[in-house]
Amino acid sequence: VKAPDDQPEMVPTLLDLIEQAEADWTDLAPPDPDLPRIVIQSFSADSLRVIHQQRPDLPLVQLIRTGEPVPDAAALDAIAEYAVAIGPPVATVTPALVAAANDRCLDVHSYTIDEPAEMTAALDAGAGALFTNDPSTLVDVLKDRPGDTELCPAPATAD
Repeated sequence: VKAPDDQPEMVPTLLDLIEQAEADWTDLAPPDPDLPRIVIQSFSADSLRVIHQQRPDLPLVQLIRTGEPVPDAAALDAIAEYAVAIGPPVATVTPALVAAANDRCLDVHSYTIDEPAEMTAALDAGAGALFTNDPSTLVDVLKDRPGDTELCPAPATAD
């Protein structure tokens, strides 16, 4: 969800489109039953909170802008109330950040990583997902890695 302040109808329109798409999916098997069909990411905490209030079932990722401080414990606690993951820039992904996020059942989805060495470093630090413009390179990097992605349910989605 980009620039919601500039486009105030963006969130309602997005939710309407998702509802329409879900109606079309009723007879389709999901591509991977363990993964959501939709993940919404945004730099706007306000937009994500609105989406969470209306559709708590949708997985949300709170993006962290390059140059912003790495979220501290209080910020991660607040994010865990509405999101299932944080999306920090690759340069800020460390084992300590991943551990702090995971302690709150938040996954770490780092962006935008196109170089194999950066992909490997982010995954070695514990990132659970990566945004990339080069998915074939990421597939190659992932070939020899274990597929352990077990995380506790984030407070935002826990029953």
